[in-house]
Amino acid sequence: MSDERAITPEQLRALQTAAVACMGWPFMEHGRGPDGIDCFGLLLHLQASIGRALPDLDYADTRADHRASIDRYSARARPVALCDIEAGDVVLFDPKDCINHCGVALGAGLFVHATRAAGVTIQRLGAQPWSRLIAGVYRISEGAVVA
Repeated sequence: MSDERAITPEQLRALQTAAVACMGWPFMEHGRGPDGIDCFGLLLHLQASIGRALPDLDYADTRADHRASIDRYSARARPVALCDIEAGDVVLFDPKDCINHCGVALGAGLFVHATRAAGVTIQRLGAQPWSRLIAGVYRISEGAVVA
C-alpha cells in the first residue's frame, strides 16, 4: 500500500458528509447542482468539498470517453491499484468499451456516483455490475487546484 494517503481524516468527514447530502439529487446530463447532476458534476462537487478545485469536462472533446479529461489531470493524479483504493479516490468505469462513468470512493468498499436510473446513490464497489466494469482508480494529489 502507498504511504501517500488519498485524503486526511478531516477531508474524509467532509467528503462523506457531502456525499450523504447529495443523496437523492436527480440525474441530469451535464448537471452541476442539486436540481440535477451527472457523474462528473458529482465528482467535481465532492472534490470541491475537500478543497480541490478541478476543471470541468470539455464535453465537445469527451462526449463518449472521459480519458481526455483524465489526461488533463495526469499531473495531479496517479493510478492506484484496486487493492489500495481509499476514500477520495476517483473510480472510472468502462461499461461500453469507453470510460464514460465515474464515482468517488467513500471507504469501507463504498462509492458514490450519479446514474440515470437512481440519481446520486451510494453502492458497493464489489457489487455487480460495478466490480466488473472498473477501468481504473486514480488518486488526486493533495493540494490539487486547477483553473
